[in-house]
Amino acid sequence: MMRMIRPTDIDTLDNFKRRSRQEIAKLRRSGRPKVLTVNGVPAIVVQHAQSYEEIGSALDAAECIAAVRKAAAEADAGQLLDAKSCFRSLRRRLRRKQS
Repeated sequence: MMRMIRPTDIDTLDNFKRRSRQEIAKLRRSGRPKVLTVNGVPAIVVQHAQSYEEIGSALDAAECIAAVRKAAAEADAGQLLDAKSCFRSLRRRLRRKQS
């Protein structure tokens, strides 16, 4: 799910500082990030820790799925080594590094 920045998600850093308790409570309730501006230019994004963790978990899952898809495509293309060949190659590399 793509989270678009809404106009209500934008505020000035000064306003946020003045109302920090209320703003933090809003962040907790909504789960939405807040874009803070300085001199009218976006400067920082703040969000509740739980929301941040959820986004991080979703990113981890997406990266895992992408890795599995890549591995499946490589397998479909015949780009696999059997375990015996793989371990033989690893042993050779380790011996070279130890020399």
